[in-house]
This record gives sequence, C-alpha cells and structure tokens, in this order.
Amino acid sequence: MSTTNSNIYPVILEWMDEAICKNKTPLFFPPLSERPQARKRRETEAKLICAQCPVMIQCRDHARNAREYGVWGGESEMDRELLGYPLSTMYVSRSRKARQVKLNSDHLQK
Repeated sequence: MSTTNSNIYPVILEWMDEAICKNKTPLFFPPLSERPQARKRRETEAKLICAQCPVMIQCRDHARNAREYGVWGGESEMDRELLGYPLSTMYVSRSRKARQVKLNSDHLQK
C-alpha cells in the first residue's frame, strides 16, 4: 500500500474542516517581531479556542508529528519542544530565544 500525499492529505483535511479556528490564522501564528507580552496574550487566546475545539487531539497530534510552528491543538511550538517533541530546524533558534525570554521573565518575577 502506497502512502503518497494524495492518500494522506484528505484525512488531514477532514479533521481540519471541523476545527473552530478556521479563518482565524493570525491568532495562531506569530507576526514577525512579535513582542513577548503580545505573544503570550495571543497564544492564551488561541489556546482558549483550542480548548473548545472538537478536533483538538487530532490537531495536537498532527503538530507534534509534523513539527508544526504556531499554536496547534492547544500547544505552542515551545510547549511541544518542552514536552520533548523536536522542532523543525528553521524554528529552533526562535523557540530557544522565546524560551530564554520566558525564563528571564519568570526569574524577574520571583
């Protein structure tokens, strides 16, 4: 049995059609040069939408396996990385920088 893209993508699109985040793309993917406070607010809002979504588990699993960027299934790429899921190499430096900003922010609040 062949596993070509034509066999994979129709399955993905089926669950994506049920996602309540449809047409809300900017909320789930950061703009260039997003400030840490704005990122936290945007991701929090996106995760609230994810929490109500009937396909959250399928979305989360897809993001973990496909090394997606942005908020998918209630997790940001940084959340997935902290859980041990590798990031696509093009996002590694950005995620590490964001994590360092978060660690510094947490340290300053103590």
